Amino acid sequence: MASKTIIIKGINADHSLQLSDSGHTRTVKKAVITWKIKRRSGVTAITCIEPKDGSVSIFKPGDPKPVQGTTRWQGKIKDLTLPATEEYSIGYIDASGKSYLYDPKISVNTSFFNIIAFKKKLVLFVLALLALFSILSLFRHKNKG
Repeated sequence: MASKTIIIKGINADHSLQLSDSGHTRTVKKAVITWKIKRRSGVTAITCIEPKDGSVSIFKPGDPKPVQGTTRWQGKIKDLTLPATEEYSIGYIDASGKSYLYDPKISVNTSFFNIIAFKKKLVLFVLALLALFSILSLFRHKNKG
């Protein structure tokens, strides 16, 4: 199972977050996404992670949620059949105790695109087989003559 960790590295002057993926996570279906607060980032806690109004929810019901005993949050992507992008909000508390929201997004690649990658590999495999048969044919022709 795929996993992705988004590290909260800091807070910008406009209260947007500095994320390890620059605010746009790209992942696959069924992946586990973890949000981790870096030490000295200025963020003391994550208060919520939820889809923005009108956005498609890509997480399993009840996810993302806090990881017990830590400041991390974690959620599992649904078994989606079509690619999807969710705009979501991260609620957080800064070192002064003030609450803010930041709105990044997550894009999910699905099996449709994995099929395309598989087809490319299949074409390469077939081409390799054709090359092998061509070489064998040349050796047979050479041995007959």
